[in-house]
Amino acid sequence: MATSSANHVGSTNTLAYFTDWAKAVSDFLASIGWLQTNDTGQVVWTATVLTMTEVAVGATAVYSYSSYAGPAPRVGMSVAVTGFANGNNNVTGVLTAVSGGASGTVTMVLTTQANEVHAGSGTTTALAAAPAANNYVYEIWGMGDALQATSPFYLKIEYGTGSSANGPNLYVTIGTATNLAGTLSGNVSSRVSVGNNTGNTTTAYPCELAGSTGWFGCILWRNSTGTMARIFCVDRSKDASGYDTGDYATLLTCGYTGVTQQSIFKAGTLQGVATLEYSSASRWGTILPITATTGIINGQTHNSPVIPLVGQVDNPSLAAVVVLAADYAENDPIPVSLFGSTHTYKFTKSTGIPVVGSQGVGYPAIRYE
Repeated sequence: MATSSANHVGSTNTLAYFTDWAKAVSDFLASIGWLQTNDTGQVVWTATVLTMTEVAVGATAVYSYSSYAGPAPRVGMSVAVTGFANGNNNVTGVLTAVSGGASGTVTMVLTTQANEVHAGSGTTTALAAAPAANNYVYEIWGMGDALQATSPFYLKIEYGTGSSANGPNLYVTIGTATNLAGTLSGNVSSRVSVGNNTGNTTTAYPCELAGSTGWFGCILWRNSTGTMARIFCVDRSKDASGYDTGDYATLLTCGYTGVTQQSIFKAGTLQGVATLEYSSASRWGTILPITATTGIINGQTHNSPVIPLVGQVDNPSLAAVVVLAADYAENDPIPVSLFGSTHTYKFTKSTGIPVVGSQGVGYPAIRYE
């Protein structure tokens, strides 16, 4: 498990502003062991430059490289090749296979290439400008835990600009498979907007990220003004002891555009295709006291877990809890006992974060450990 807290300006006014906050989410997912898929068309934040030495032609064109700078090459990247003496080898193509390693090979579809030993270069196409209004770039990440082999779940994040100029927005979706061209398949949740606002080009606000190989949660632009703050979390189902299972995954979102709770089941289960549930009245499933202003009873503070709505009374998620605002200050760390262990949560009641409790009371706290 890991956490990260850093200040970022919530804007898409420039490429630098946009990349600063969006790439922070991407980099954190990689750091906690989530695995980016090989879907084509995914955003490239920083160009990779391959130092190429040879082309070997067979059923495909295999380019050898002696080193690279930037992110590691992966399947699905578009690479522009230059520098070979035989101009037929200087093509732009999508990588269909990579050997991995500091040196090795990358493979493309055979078009005009021919055998050649010569120095060349291959450069991926990096993002050149921040998205315009209502435009997005995307990534797809798979969970990196042992359960992923038999019970895969994928998170698609679309980073971009909402309907307001320069206003950062994200869409998130979870699914059980991908078509390797950017579309989730199998059982798939709804595509959800996680907040939308006019942006801020002057002030950096805290972005809090936490997770491990089988879960992820974030509060973006916590304690900001206006409607910038937003939350989304992904978590696997739990057994009676709080350990992850492969039955389903739950996606929680909260921001100016609304509150959603969705669970999708493992592919091939009896629940069928694209099985999902929303909590009623755009709330998370909780057990807070009705209309209460404080949860302090007999010296103990009542904090509610979030209950996945999957057609049965099931074990709560660990991704988030819901608390009463009067009981905590902004950014308070909250120790909560669940499944016989104490877990730490980070609380926010930032402007723009709506009530998420099922009784019309309560604000979110994400798992932060």
